[in-house]
Amino acid sequence: MSDYQRTRVRVLRAGDSTSRIVIPAWMRGQITVSVDTADLVAVTGLSRRDLVDVELNATVDLSAPVDTAVNPHAWQLPSVARRAA
Repeated sequence: MSDYQRTRVRVLRAGDSTSRIVIPAWMRGQITVSVDTADLVAVTGLSRRDLVDVELNATVDLSAPVDTAVNPHAWQLPSVARRAA
């Protein structure tokens, strides 16, 4: 059963093609999740080098048992999410 929710995420590392994020609401933020760097660059407008420590909101599966099932998507900068709400 999926438990998709909007939550805060933080970029820990941004590589050429893959970035690592942490999701504090999933697994107590102890496990990182791989995401496509190009997706983060497109949403933030930042260069890959400037992504580290950026906080975003995303929809994720908080009931996922493993990092490959978290499926983060629908990225937004927090200020955009507040304006839309």
